[in-house]
Amino acid sequence: MERSGAHGSKGGTGMSGANSPPKRENFTPTGVGVLAELCLVVVSLVTAAAFCRTFDGWGFLRILTTSVLGSHAVAAVARRIRFGLLASFPVSVVVGAVVLSNLFYRSTTTWALPSRRTWDIAGVELRAALTSFPTEVPPVTATGGYLLAAAAALWLAVFLADSFAFRARATPETALPTGVLFLFASAVASDRLRTPMAAAWIGSVLAFVVVHRAWRRIDNGGWLSDHSRGAGRSLVRSGVLIGALGVLAAVVVTPRFPGARAEALVDTKRTGPDTVFVLSPLVDIKKRVSSRSDTELFSVQSPIGTYWRATALPDFDGRQWTSDLEQQDARDALTTSRIPNGDKIVAEFTIAALTDVWMPSPFVPTALISATMKNEPRWDAGTGTLLVPGSLKKNDIYRVSAVVSRIDPAVARVLSNRPARALPPTYLALPADYPAGLVTLAREVTAAGDNPFDKARLLQDWFRTEFVYDLGVSSGQETDDIEGFLESRRGYCEQFSGTFAAMARSLGIPARVAVGFTSGQLGPDGRYHVQAKHAHAWPEIYVTGLGWIGFEPTPGRGNPTSENYTGVSGAQAGDPAADPNALSSTTTINPNVSTSAAVPRGADIPSFDDTEGLINDVQVQKSSSRLVPWLVGLVVFAGVAVLYPRLVRTLVNRRWRKRRTQAPSISDEIRVVWNRATHSFERSGLNTDPSETAAEFAERAAHKTPVDAQNVRDLALLVTASTFGDGEVTERHVRDAELMGLKVAADLEAHADRRTKIRWKYDPRPVVKSLPGDHRQARFEVGERS
Repeated sequence: MERSGAHGSKGGTGMSGANSPPKRENFTPTGVGVLAELCLVVVSLVTAAAFCRTFDGWGFLRILTTSVLGSHAVAAVARRIRFGLLASFPVSVVVGAVVLSNLFYRSTTTWALPSRRTWDIAGVELRAALTSFPTEVPPVTATGGYLLAAAAALWLAVFLADSFAFRARATPETALPTGVLFLFASAVASDRLRTPMAAAWIGSVLAFVVVHRAWRRIDNGGWLSDHSRGAGRSLVRSGVLIGALGVLAAVVVTPRFPGARAEALVDTKRTGPDTVFVLSPLVDIKKRVSSRSDTELFSVQSPIGTYWRATALPDFDGRQWTSDLEQQDARDALTTSRIPNGDKIVAEFTIAALTDVWMPSPFVPTALISATMKNEPRWDAGTGTLLVPGSLKKNDIYRVSAVVSRIDPAVARVLSNRPARALPPTYLALPADYPAGLVTLAREVTAAGDNPFDKARLLQDWFRTEFVYDLGVSSGQETDDIEGFLESRRGYCEQFSGTFAAMARSLGIPARVAVGFTSGQLGPDGRYHVQAKHAHAWPEIYVTGLGWIGFEPTPGRGNPTSENYTGVSGAQAGDPAADPNALSSTTTINPNVSTSAAVPRGADIPSFDDTEGLINDVQVQKSSSRLVPWLVGLVVFAGVAVLYPRLVRTLVNRRWRKRRTQAPSISDEIRVVWNRATHSFERSGLNTDPSETAAEFAERAAHKTPVDAQNVRDLALLVTASTFGDGEVTERHVRDAELMGLKVAADLEAHADRRTKIRWKYDPRPVVKSLPGDHRQARFEVGERS
């Protein structure tokens, strides 16, 4: 038999260890434990389903469900084979990468493992989703970077939730990872299924909370532990009831909350009730063109068909083309603008399903004759852009006079040799790391040209003859994307226009990218009907004395009013043989892969009076669109800031709790408490000395730290007596020691400065670093020396 007293059995009764209750295995899948896991799976699945408010249709659910179930399976298996948290996390990341690679890019994998091409494509699509996010209008198409980001975020959130629930055994914190995703989806979502999704999520979380608490109490041997089955059934019934009440409350109460039926918290793009499409420079080009949609965006009453230009993008930083706008009142500024030589026309635009600040017009507009928009249109002379604060709306009508320039190639050749002294250096700027090889290539292609105009024509013809129009390539405007485009020689208007402009600048030719639409289909009513598939981008170069003139490097496209100097006849999407090099209609196209957004920077537009309380101001719209990524980052950062310290604390507590559970006797439990107290002192800067007794260390701690001196002395006395004394040690002594140890930790924390408290809260070392008693397997020893 074991000795009672100082070294008595853990039960504290002096009975044999054989009569002690059997030790529980961690993570034993009892009935209530398995039910808690299933409840957590339901919470995760509901979170995945909540993305129905962000994505169009339900096609996304298969992939998100696979991500949820896969992450839960990996986490559960890792726990059951006793992988630690630090080992389980990289395993989960690796398995997640393999699963998502096969879900999204199976054709690029090698033996089901992601290849370099897999990572490249995923990176491009994620960057495209991030940059186009501020201007997208939910629900978006569930493909590309958006769906990949959602699946990856769910995989990580599920792993964190499982770790909180079944490793740290923290019930409230378990809902935080998926809760952050649910709130994010709600913040940017459409009004689709708002109340049912909220009801389902709240109900599933409440059911999990009750079942998880039941599992914790039963598994920890708490109250009713001798009747665990009955207790489990009772608590599970309570959980189901509370969950049902939560659902009922969500259905009945949620719609009555203030603002419950208001617009989304984060309005990524203000739109009217009849909005179908949103045009932002280069953002929706591929989505529209690749969809080949016949949806009419606007119609134009005009004597001639030409490119309807929305804006120009002069700034290139190696990542994207953007613009700075300096707006003036359009009616005043346009009437005083210099009128170029060419065909004078008047064009009337009627908006059908286009909503944005940009107002398409013939180039160059010379006067705004009339406009039915509530807010006065604005004009940016630098980019030749008409825009309206707020957005265009269905049935808006405006009339513009314009001059469609007729360029004489012979005159253009002479004038192009003149320096553009009045032009800002922006139009020649290239990033510092622009590859020298691209400069050499541009010189080789244009070597036969004697002047900048001829060089631009040679560059255009090289693209049209040596490259293939292909909507199947990934979008992108970065320098790496340019190099990839030149290597593959396949792309669509974004790559052709952006690469042309960059290469022209490398030759000393001022250039920029224009965005707008081709002429559209001339109907029997005499109007040009412009559809979504007619969205287009093309380059412009500057010629002194002539201004900005457009070229057309994209195969299958052509501006009918510039044929005399480009040599390209009018052509656009939908025309017979307009895309001779385009891929067949059976080619798989990802309509959601959009390009980097070119949001105007530095716009200075005065506010306008709005009796409906809306702020129809481009500056506010620009700031709001930029605010979205920061808001997302803030939500993620706040979630991490809340979750991380709690996770560290619970994991450290679990280490000590596990050590006490493994202690072979009550005396050893008290020694674990003492070791934890000395650990608290060491964190505060008071290190232990192996030559000291517990009493000696307590005296030193009492004089050098702000703890209760008598409390630490009593704790040292108790641990010494339990280790070397002859008296009986009971559970009451353990509780007394634990209370003393908690008071020591509380005193040290209460008197620590703010910097120290923050360091303790976020320091991960206690999770992985050895604790007092770890060395020489002396877990239950106390530093007593003769």
